[in-house]
Amino acid sequence: MNNHIRSRQFWLIVLVISALLMSAVAVTVMAQDDEHDDEHAAETVEHDAEHDDEHAADHDAEHDDEHADEHDAEHDDEHAADHDAEHDDEHDDEHDADHEADHGDDGHVADGRALFVELGCVACHGENAEGTEIAPPLAGLTDERIRQQVRAPINIMPVFGPDVLSNAELDQLVTYLTGLPTEDLEHSHDEHANAGPFRQQEKIIRRYWLALFSLAEGDIDEAIFNIEQIDAVVIAQHKAKTQQILLDLSDGNLPGARAAIQEALAGLPVTDESSDDLRIQLARFALLEEDADAATHDLQQLTGMDDVIGLIEAGDFAAAQEAFDEALVSLGASLGGDAEHVHGVDDDHGDGDDHDGEHDDEHSDDGEHEHSDEHSDD
Repeated sequence: MNNHIRSRQFWLIVLVISALLMSAVAVTVMAQDDEHDDEHAAETVEHDAEHDDEHAADHDAEHDDEHADEHDAEHDDEHAADHDAEHDDEHDDEHDADHEADHGDDGHVADGRALFVELGCVACHGENAEGTEIAPPLAGLTDERIRQQVRAPINIMPVFGPDVLSNAELDQLVTYLTGLPTEDLEHSHDEHANAGPFRQQEKIIRRYWLALFSLAEGDIDEAIFNIEQIDAVVIAQHKAKTQQILLDLSDGNLPGARAAIQEALAGLPVTDESSDDLRIQLARFALLEEDADAATHDLQQLTGMDDVIGLIEAGDFAAAQEAFDEALVSLGASLGGDAEHVHGVDDDHGDGDDHDGEHDDEHSDDGEHEHSDEHSDD
């Protein structure tokens, strides 16, 4: 009985020990598996990191290469475009220079001739500007005479303002007409520059300038007087123009009047005469023509002319002319001045914007004339 109990205790102890051993082995195995798993996970993380770094490096390198290629291509295109544009500009400049050299005055003559026909000048002045029963020949006229007659004509000739004939086209017409042969003329037009029509034209242009100066100085009455003097000697379209200017001045439409005066002077050289210089020349013309009203008015604007005015009132124009010359010596009249201070009259006025009466420093197309702000228009 006791032996049987001991035997059972023995095997129970063996089973317990076996169970403990098996548990220890299981724990050891599990620990080894966990360690292996940790190592594997670490290796996986390391591998993934290396893979990501390699992939990122490859991707960055590939992106950089693509970006560099695109940048290089874009740069090449821009450089090529700049080069082509520069080349084209140089080529155009060379072409224009060559064209101008080849075309030159001959081109202007041809263009001027075409304008002469297109504008209907041949109907009055003849096919080759030789003159007809109703209009004089044009050969031998100076550049300035042609410009004056085109913009501010005397007699029945139509007005060709810058809206009809631009300043550039006027240059072409002048080139054609001043190049006409003069061998067959009995006399030169300029031999009679101080007589008849030429004197009248000089008066008209000076009156326009003086009217413009008067507007710049705010003297509306003086501007009206000068336009009235023009209106008294012109006819046809030109008279319609002066009538409109007078109406604008009376109604206070000074910008409109100023623009119309500028159109009459468009394409003409800017005068280098001051207001006093203009009045002196106009008074001289009036004395020669024994125009007492015009002479007296102009002389009243000058200093030291009381004796001259007295002789005019007495009707002694010969003595008045002598006294006038003596007074000029005392006055010491000098040329130049006001033309540089009046806005709105340059080599291209009338072709573009209307002027609103305020001064600025605009230049002519050729950059020859500057206008300062010394005078205000109103």
